[in-house]
Amino acid sequence: MSAIQPDFRERGIKLRNKDTIQVTNNEYVLEERIPGGFQFRTWLVRRKKDGKHFVAKATPELSRMAGEIRAYMFFASVVSDFPRRYHPKIEAFDHESNVIRRGKKIGKINVILLKYYPHYSYISLEKLLKDKNCTSEVRKRIAGKLKRRIEKLHDLNLAHGDLHKGNIMVHKTGNGRIGVLLIDFGSSRFRDQHALSKDERQLQNILSELG
Repeated sequence: MSAIQPDFRERGIKLRNKDTIQVTNNEYVLEERIPGGFQFRTWLVRRKKDGKHFVAKATPELSRMAGEIRAYMFFASVVSDFPRRYHPKIEAFDHESNVIRRGKKIGKINVILLKYYPHYSYISLEKLLKDKNCTSEVRKRIAGKLKRRIEKLHDLNLAHGDLHKGNIMVHKTGNGRIGVLLIDFGSSRFRDQHALSKDERQLQNILSELG
């Protein structure tokens, strides 16, 4: 395991399917591990009281939550400059979330709870580009929307910090409209010229692949 990946065993916790986490006043069952991510372990979870699904991002280190929460709190204050359709909705976070296994509390973890976007609604740009039916017109429209979102983000002096195809989600509606969603702001940085320049390089690489 690399140095930048969280080691859940350092608190004696290794999350498993069917574990329950308590976030604020609700309990959520871990149903499926979502691949990827270095700063968090990400899970599809189901709220016990109503069966509604969410995305839970968990880490043993409180500091790892800072960039993500700070970005979402900032977005809430500048909604006219960076609309909600550009990023996931944060539902809750808890720095003392209990982990429950077979009815017993086995430790605590830090959790950010996000709105769940079903795979049939949003797919990653990485997966979309592997689809042979992804036309040049669709690629062009995605490129334009992606470029505008990064420009707006940088106008606010915020760098994403980890811009790649897996952190860009695309939605195509029945009437042909396309939505582009940026996810995973755990590496975001404010007023950091190096991070802003890194974003620009990563953006250009993606745009060149989109054609």
